[in-house]
Amino acid sequence: MILGMQNMGSSISNVPHRCNVTIQEAIDIQLWLRARVRIEHVPVKLSTIGIIHIDSAPPCSWPDIATCTITTCSYPSLDVLVSTTRSSTTLYMYDPDTIAFRYLPMVIGALDDIEYDLLLVNSGGASHVRRLGVASHIGVIVNKPTIGVTTSLESCSSIHDNDIVMDSEVIEWSKEATNMAKRLKLQVPYTTKVYDNIVGRAVKHNGTVYYVSPGHMITVQKAAEIVSYICKKSPIIMETYL
Repeated sequence: MILGMQNMGSSISNVPHRCNVTIQEAIDIQLWLRARVRIEHVPVKLSTIGIIHIDSAPPCSWPDIATCTITTCSYPSLDVLVSTTRSSTTLYMYDPDTIAFRYLPMVIGALDDIEYDLLLVNSGGASHVRRLGVASHIGVIVNKPTIGVTTSLESCSSIHDNDIVMDSEVIEWSKEATNMAKRLKLQVPYTTKVYDNIVGRAVKHNGTVYYVSPGHMITVQKAAEIVSYICKKSPIIMETYL
């Protein structure tokens, strides 16, 4: 079974789908998960943020060892609370558009051991070729607000007046994703969906441009406001931990 989405609440025990899949299976999982992404304001009492840094450099060979570091900070004071590093053998090959599958087991395992209200991830969110970057993928699984932050622009997007834009996309489920969902008795949304073409915002600070993209349960505006606040209040947080 590729998917098993029973565990979608705030309590995490494992990743609710396999990660040792083919690229086509990974794409189909992304197509299914992105229907659950909420790019909208969800009121949250924000007292602790988690910052996830994944080492996304292409490996020399595969299987390989992947590493992630998760740091928590108080909010709004931004005092560092704890930082932990995890490493594990990857179950998935290197593919930039489905890279989340390489890191999810160790990231979700590490998140089990910490408290947080919102996550920043050094990868994309809605600014992704299928609108499901690593930040969005993690957000749907943990059911918490997430923000993607990168220092390079996704190839599928462009900048217009500091907004990160993509073509509006009408969702058409692939035949494989539809058949998989039916086989697993999952709900298939037959209605199409047109996505907003604004998928993030460029935040500039001290000569660095951060490309900020909402992952899940947050708006473009709020995501940009939080990153801007961190940059001004404690730029070392962005420079050191993200």
